[in-house]
Amino acid sequence: AKDAEQVINSRCQETGSPLYKISRTEVENISYGWDGQTFTDLKTGLTLQTSLLGLFQPMNAAMAARACLALELADADAVRQGIAFARWPARLELLRQDPPVLLDGAHNPQGCTALAAALHRLLPGQPVIFLTGMLRDKDYRTMLRIVLDQPIYRPTAVFCVRPDSPRALPAPELAAEAGKIMSQLHNPLKSGYNVMDTIHVNDSPAEGARQALQLAAQTGTALCAFGSLYMVGSIRGILRVREARLWTGKG
Repeated sequence: AKDAEQVINSRCQETGSPLYKISRTEVENISYGWDGQTFTDLKTGLTLQTSLLGLFQPMNAAMAARACLALELADADAVRQGIAFARWPARLELLRQDPPVLLDGAHNPQGCTALAAALHRLLPGQPVIFLTGMLRDKDYRTMLRIVLDQPIYRPTAVFCVRPDSPRALPAPELAAEAGKIMSQLHNPLKSGYNVMDTIHVNDSPAEGARQALQLAAQTGTALCAFGSLYMVGSIRGILRVREARLWTGKG
């Protein structure tokens, strides 16, 4: 990041272009919840609302707003409206409520850390069902642990699938890693407890999504699908189309 900043600084000096930066201290959060977040850019004085749930999104939105104002592409009212209407599919996207269904293309440790941070805010103390599929050349062990090994929300089931990619990690291998983490979260000495009862394996992302949705609907538990973009791209339509029938008991 520092190297990139140096290159940008040098180029701005060469061209005589002003360089605009933003820091976390310049963005004041006002509210956060399932309907999005409201915040104020202390430098411009703009109070903005976004439906995007990532905790880093106010920084992104404030920078976008500043760019529009600096380039005189839009006035303050148009900027507010644009930020409010912005949507980003599969980026901590809320597809359904009661219970909530989230879809996030977190496919590296940084993305999974951001996902876990948002779930801390959205679902403190709540059970969560996870649906995931990953590529074998990614740091999937670290990503699973970041999301599953959390004290704030409670992972209760993990559906492991195989993304539609030649680089995909087989679902049973992903399930084995998830099982190791889940076994540490639950008491293995509890009478009748078997950690593998919480792990579900399906090579088909579509079928895994249907099964996870059905369990979420039956138990009233939040569902979070995350992992490879190859997976989230193939199941987004299923989560959106099937949810109405499942939630009304007709699916």
